[in-house]
Amino acid sequence: MIRAVHLLASNTLTLIGMALLAVSVWRLQEDAAALWPMLSAFGLLALNLCAALLTHPRLRQDRGLLILHLSLLALLTLAGTGRLARFEAQVELVDGQSLAAALPVETLRGPWHRGSLDEVDFTQGYFTVDYAPGLRRSDTRSQVKLRGESHWVGDEDALVLDGYRFYTTHNKGYAVLLTWQPKHGRSQSGAV
Repeated sequence: MIRAVHLLASNTLTLIGMALLAVSVWRLQEDAAALWPMLSAFGLLALNLCAALLTHPRLRQDRGLLILHLSLLALLTLAGTGRLARFEAQVELVDGQSLAAALPVETLRGPWHRGSLDEVDFTQGYFTVDYAPGLRRSDTRSQVKLRGESHWVGDEDALVLDGYRFYTTHNKGYAVLLTWQPKHGRSQSGAV
């Protein structure tokens, strides 16, 4: 048992965990759903850190080292929890369209995410785009209406509603608005 704890506390295992974390971060850039390799690396590093705290008395006796290592453990826990509860989606809105009438495209949902975009709503207003010399896109600002009040959203300034953060994107332009009237039921409008 003690030998196993010492093996878990080894610097070699720390390097293996760091390498696994680096590979998993690279993999996550390619495939946002590849969450488990990163969580495995976080778990391995957390076990390694806990074992090191148990087996190396100096880490416990030196207050600075203890605080540093406990902070690293807290950071690993927060990063892992954040990935498990993460949610990402994209939605395209036209002037006057509400979020509730749009079709968000979910790009990533962590297994612990329990919220729903159905509970969040605002209406898209107009937007402006600044251009730098050479027609390079600069800042985008978008006006949204929420409960009768206007708010501005930008590339760096999020609209935060019920824990969700909404930003503008580089995708802007014109859209054809269509209204379809079925034989039975309400008409439906949308952008193409």
